[in-house]
Amino acid sequence: MKLLKQIGKFLINNILFVLVFIFILSLNLRYVVNRSFINKIVVNKMSDNIVTILDDNFKNLNDDDISDIKQEIQNNKKVNSIVEKYTDTTFNYLVDGNAANINITNDIKSIIKENKSDIETKYNITISEEEIDKAVNKFDKLYNINDYYKKTIKKTSKSLTKEQKQTLKIYNIITSIKFILIIGILIIITIVVIGLYKKSFYKWLKNISISGIVSSVIVSILFIVFTLYINSYINTINLNILKSILIPIYSFVISIILLIIYVIFNKQRKIKC
Repeated sequence: MKLLKQIGKFLINNILFVLVFIFILSLNLRYVVNRSFINKIVVNKMSDNIVTILDDNFKNLNDDDISDIKQEIQNNKKVNSIVEKYTDTTFNYLVDGNAANINITNDIKSIIKENKSDIETKYNITISEEEIDKAVNKFDKLYNINDYYKKTIKKTSKSLTKEQKQTLKIYNIITSIKFILIIGILIIITIVVIGLYKKSFYKWLKNISISGIVSSVIVSILFIVFTLYINSYINTINLNILKSILIPIYSFVISIILLIIYVIFNKQRKIKC
């Protein structure tokens, strides 16, 4: 009976560790690859398109103007939310080769319209929404933005091997919000089981904090290596090492706080006994 309890304790602790590790890894993968890596490329391309439209149709921009506009676009919340939408779906498109729902033209229009008053004030010009629509449509006719994106997706998808598509599919699953939420729920269930098993309202804090600390350290090491590799071999991308381990750092700090809370509760419990 004692042996069974020890086996049960070992299994539940390891299950918790695996779940916490997957949770931190998935969150960090989503943040680094989607938001810091893919988003950076897409946002840069989108800001180039918007600057070209403004320069060709409304005002001849100097280098400082271009730099300012790009900076504003890249920091714009709407731009980042639009790009995140494309980032989340691009991996699916690469797997099945279908990019039918893409409409970058409309998104560029909405970005310029949202920032219209700022652009008008800063550069002393007046732009109507109709002029914006005409300018973006003209740009689209010249460069076929949507078609170019769709053809690039299809071409890339065709060039991928079956194994590469399978890898993308797995990546898309483990970085999806749905998957992360499921892992979060499983962690809570495991914590409840530990609490019931130990017959304590606080002793699970030790288990979750140790799992969090160890997982955070492992994920941090993995992503530091990943970031150094990307920065060494892809010259156009320069990932920030600190940003690449931001989620593990937060997880580590939270885990330390939980461990401190556990120690405090444990000391008070011993004093009462």
